[in-house]
Amino acid sequence: MGVLFLFSILHPIFIIRYSNNWLSMGLFLYLENSLVILAWLFTHDLLFFLVKTGKVPATLYQQFSPFSLVAQQLLLLLLILLIIKLEFRYKIFDSISQIQKNYKVSVIILTILLIILSILRHLSVVTSTLITFLYLTFILLTLSTVFFLTAYLYSRYYLQQIKKTLLFQRYNNEMEQIALADEFRHDYRNILVSLMSYVEKGKTKEALAYIASITNYSKDLLEDDQYEQLSYLLIPSVQGLLIHFVDRCKTKNIKLTIVIPQTIQEIDISIRLIDFIRCLSASFDYVLTKKDLKLEDEIILTVEKENAHLYVRLTNIGEQHMSLTETADYALNNKRALKNAGLNSISKILAQYRGTSFSFYVDEEYFSIEFILEVSTSDLVDMG
Repeated sequence: MGVLFLFSILHPIFIIRYSNNWLSMGLFLYLENSLVILAWLFTHDLLFFLVKTGKVPATLYQQFSPFSLVAQQLLLLLLILLIIKLEFRYKIFDSISQIQKNYKVSVIILTILLIILSILRHLSVVTSTLITFLYLTFILLTLSTVFFLTAYLYSRYYLQQIKKTLLFQRYNNEMEQIALADEFRHDYRNILVSLMSYVEKGKTKEALAYIASITNYSKDLLEDDQYEQLSYLLIPSVQGLLIHFVDRCKTKNIKLTIVIPQTIQEIDISIRLIDFIRCLSASFDYVLTKKDLKLEDEIILTVEKENAHLYVRLTNIGEQHMSLTETADYALNNKRALKNAGLNSISKILAQYRGTSFSFYVDEEYFSIEFILEVSTSDLVDMG
């Protein structure tokens, strides 16, 4: 009994630490409770109340008890297999775990409600109050169903909102570029006339300065559209995270370039999507909180497939300094350096999976974060 109580206390904590998602924890507790209710309801509880009301002889109940126990475990196993099949098909928990908002207070309240109702239901069995037992059973199952459907439908709505946000951002960028292009087209003739006057008078330096001012003026028009690059990433929850990162970089005046040369789908990610998002989030937090980051440095985020692997790189090391990575003293074995950088979570997450690697380099000026996954449809965790 003590072991069971300890397990009941610890496994919600384990879920929160592993998934960092309170909503998933709450849903799991409600699902677990519903499965136990259904397994016991048809193999034990109803028979127990039939005996208490005198409709079934106590001797028959005693004879049936061993078969009831086996049937209970078999029914529970079948229900678990059914849930696994539904999860594999609809990815309910994956969809829910992609919601970035923390519902800690709501989940705690719902968990307390679950505990109270479960205790009252157990007391109704002890006191043999059939009507109360049936009411509480119905309330718990209904509450679980409503909780699940609400959370799942909201998660689908959340993903749709991310898609709409991406399209809206791209639309705004396109309209801004069209407006800049129209403005530039109207000024084109005057620009040529002014430039020709400098050339005819032999004022080469003035002409070059004029060209530089034109380039600087049209910089917004010539820059790559980061939101267009995000359209190659066909995973709404990851798109949402990247949109947030792009916006934060703009707020902090951090120069960011995103390179996604191929279409990336969820099937290309060989680890759990929530773990992939956690790795990205930790990498982005490192950049946004890095105190000695020079604003003139360009941050380059690359997500690409090559040789059956998915590469994710985040660095401020340009091509002119790429030789640094060849002789770099990587900080992977320095746990304190990883912890101080807030990147130790990436190392722990990827250590659970086969075919993954992680590298982190940092010095006074430059940094490089890279993790590599196998491109696979498999979701298996290395338990060895």
